[in-house]
Amino acid sequence: MRLPLSIRSKLSLILVLTTLFVTIICLGITSWLLADFWDREVVRELHRAEQAAQMILRLRQEAAQSEAEVLALRLDVMRAIMKSNRKRLLQITRRFMQERSLDYIVVTDAAGTVLARAHAPQQYGDNLRTRTAFAQSLQGQKVMTILNLPSRPLLLAGGAPVLERVPPYRLLGAIVTGYALDNTFVEGLKATIGEEVSIIIAGRRRYTTLPAIDTVAVIPGEKTPYSTTVDRQRYRAVYSPLPGSTATGRQAGYLEIARPEKVIATIFSRLVTTIEVGVGAAGILILGLALWLGSRFTRGLAELTLAAQAFGGGNFAQRVAIRSGDEVETLGNTFNQMAERIQQAQRKLLTHAERLQVQREIDRAILAIRPPEEIARTALHLIRQLVPYRRASVVQFDFRAQEVRWLAVVLPEGETRLPAGMRLPMQEYGVEEDLRQGEVKLVPDIQTLASPPLVDQVLLTEGIRSYVTVPLVVQGELIGSLNLGAEESQAFTEEQVDILRKIADSLAIAIEQSRLSGENEQRLQELMAVHQAGQHLQQLYTPERLSQEIIRVLEDTLGYEYGAVLLIEEGSDRLLPFALSEQGKGPDFVEADKAYVASHPLRVGVGITGWVAQSGKSVRVGDVRKDPRYYAMREEIRSELCVPLRLGDRVIGVVNVETPRLNAYTETDQRVLETVASQIAVAIQNARLYEQVQRHAAEMEQQVIERTRALAASELRYRQLVESPLVGIWQADAGGRFVFINQRLAEMSGYAPEEVIGKMNMLDPIAPEQRPWLMERMQQRRRGELLPDIVE
Repeated sequence: MRLPLSIRSKLSLILVLTTLFVTIICLGITSWLLADFWDREVVRELHRAEQAAQMILRLRQEAAQSEAEVLALRLDVMRAIMKSNRKRLLQITRRFMQERSLDYIVVTDAAGTVLARAHAPQQYGDNLRTRTAFAQSLQGQKVMTILNLPSRPLLLAGGAPVLERVPPYRLLGAIVTGYALDNTFVEGLKATIGEEVSIIIAGRRRYTTLPAIDTVAVIPGEKTPYSTTVDRQRYRAVYSPLPGSTATGRQAGYLEIARPEKVIATIFSRLVTTIEVGVGAAGILILGLALWLGSRFTRGLAELTLAAQAFGGGNFAQRVAIRSGDEVETLGNTFNQMAERIQQAQRKLLTHAERLQVQREIDRAILAIRPPEEIARTALHLIRQLVPYRRASVVQFDFRAQEVRWLAVVLPEGETRLPAGMRLPMQEYGVEEDLRQGEVKLVPDIQTLASPPLVDQVLLTEGIRSYVTVPLVVQGELIGSLNLGAEESQAFTEEQVDILRKIADSLAIAIEQSRLSGENEQRLQELMAVHQAGQHLQQLYTPERLSQEIIRVLEDTLGYEYGAVLLIEEGSDRLLPFALSEQGKGPDFVEADKAYVASHPLRVGVGITGWVAQSGKSVRVGDVRKDPRYYAMREEIRSELCVPLRLGDRVIGVVNVETPRLNAYTETDQRVLETVASQIAVAIQNARLYEQVQRHAAEMEQQVIERTRALAASELRYRQLVESPLVGIWQADAGGRFVFINQRLAEMSGYAPEEVIGKMNMLDPIAPEQRPWLMERMQQRRRGELLPDIVE
């Protein structure tokens, strides 16, 4: 059979028929489910009413027990019991019963003998079965129970022992109080919970709000909902045992909560009618909706066709929104999923390309060998293109110094208490073992941490809720970490963490290579500084000139702010200032500062300088306020570096540098200063030797001057003697030949000087008989046996 209808009409007709069929089936199923649901809902409401009634009964029992405890604590009651004053007890209990609206009060002594009753005997009688309740109270127990009296009412009762208030707390008796459980109470329960209430005792409804009183109650063996007929009217009911047992230990009875099935049916009928009206209206709407859905179906095909054409043109963001609920919607969803996957693949490719670009930038930084701070700062700005963040930083770990240093911090807005360049003890930063093992630390929410470290607390105050810390590891050694924080919790995904881990590997290599290059450069600077210092100090200076040169070396060449050289005074343990920093204030300031330093008791073993002079070991202090050895001379000083001056095994003094900055000196500073200190010690020794040589040369020069003066005087006397007209003087060589005669001897001998000098022997002018005597005297003169003649 062929129907000349369009696709839209065919689809609309099929949809209408299917909808009507499904609607009829759903209406039947809904009616059946609604009936079952309504019955279960009624039962739940009855159970809730039963629980509320049970709570009211329990509260009534607790109130009775509390009243018994209050009465047991009264001193007048204790005294009356101790004296067995029945009349007084009767007065107290009757007044108490009226004040507290109680229906039953009984007081006994420790033996269980009833001393007073406050109730209507004609109504309640003398209930001997309360004796068990008294027995429990007389054992020191507090009791909540139900008293099933021979007469009509039940009692919600509570008992309490009466004890002395002072040790040994002797038991004086017991008190039992109670409230009546009667029709008045049951009517009150009905008004409270809104359901029919019955108290079932021994299989009969003793008290009830149902039309028939004292009817037989047949309840099932299990605690399940049931239906019952009372006065030819059906009820839906539930039951539960009354709270507490009787004084004899048996079950007191049951509490029954019921609702007329006629009321239930009326409400259910109204509900079904409402549903039927709604279904009818829905059927009418379905007829109109069918045609509209048919047009919507064809519209979906058109949208899908246009989207496919746009997708073929390269627009991967194109989506279709078809809500037809049929194959067209499935086809549209499939199209959207395919487009989403292709777009995700495209985004992954772009992300991968961006990550490669970031890694290339970091690789360029490695090749450029830039400072670690610049590499870290560049990497953080590039990472922001791949992983959004609120705050980012790169920190460097120094495990030898147990210190953490922030290389770079990127914070788009606001200020931070953890800026770049800040240093923090590693113990306060909290380097966990997982980070040492190369594992990523991901904190989804700082607020959930039981005891966050100091850094996490600072981040929380700056608006950071979650963060990720990626270790920077080079050849298995942890050198730092890459840290990213966000304002929202659980901000970082596993994909982003994987990106950060790969970037961290390249960043770690870059920082380590830059650090090694920096260390080599620093080592070269150290050697150059030491070389320059050596060149300045290898010259010979006077001590005064050397002191100025040492300070210039410390300040200009090595870059230290406040420098001082203290020498140990010979023959004592005092440390005297040899050289002090001018601090840009001139020589007069230096002299005044020397006097100021000398006025303090600086000695070997006192202060950091004294400790170094005594031990011969260098000291580097990051905060002098925390070092008990520090002897304060300038309040603004925070860091100090002191090294010994050695000559061989002997310490002759110390070199001390100070600054107001915290943690200002490094191992490099200490190593350089120790090297320069050895040169300073040699220079000081050379200066001392140079001073001694200069002093000795001056003394020798003075002696030469004095000797020259003596020789000039001697020459003058000699000349006067030689030229004297009274004395003849001659001089001969080793062979006895004349080499000089004065004018007087020439006159005395009658020879001219040119006839004698070099031609005659000194014996020639002597008479032959005197020559042996003269030769003998000359021999004696040579042997030292004859003293020379002295001519004045």
